[in-house]
Amino acid sequence: MNKVLMISVLIFLAVFTVQAQHSEKTLEQIREWFKEVNAKTSQYRKVEYADIQINKDINAERYSMEGEEIYRLGNVHMTKFFEGVQIVKIVVDFYGDRQDLTSEYYFKDNNLFFVDKIWTVYKKPKWLEGFKETERSTVKNRFYFKDDQLIRWINPEVSSVGKMDPAYPKHETKILNDSNLYSSIE
Repeated sequence: MNKVLMISVLIFLAVFTVQAQHSEKTLEQIREWFKEVNAKTSQYRKVEYADIQINKDINAERYSMEGEEIYRLGNVHMTKFFEGVQIVKIVVDFYGDRQDLTSEYYFKDNNLFFVDKIWTVYKKPKWLEGFKETERSTVKNRFYFKDDQLIRWINPEVSSVGKMDPAYPKHETKILNDSNLYSSIE
């Protein structure tokens, strides 16, 4: 019985080690693509959208799930970067009453591979006398994708967020929905 248990544990460890190495190679490849896109940003064709209408109350069928979370969303600005006809990066800036969100979506061969989000919460409403842009807090999140699946979520405040976290599949769904929406806007 002990031999069977020992062999099972060794097989499990071997498979786990191989899978972890493959996962790290995938993450390294994504990081290289990220660096490549950002190094060549000035070479890409850039298309700006001054105020895109993606609020749920405007078009219930096609709305930004992440934009719905912004308190008193006022304006949404989007910039797309193209290499030839392929999208390589989309930057979406959400401006709200007390919150802003910048989401950067990265693509390789029309497939989403990385999303970087910076959420800013201001201590006071922007319209209030005495508002100071420096009185704020920020939260950063990084999402790694492969084959339309979230494979790693990093929040520097809590390190890596595990797949068992209830928010993990919700973020995956939200990001894929919004990525498809932003890609389709012309």
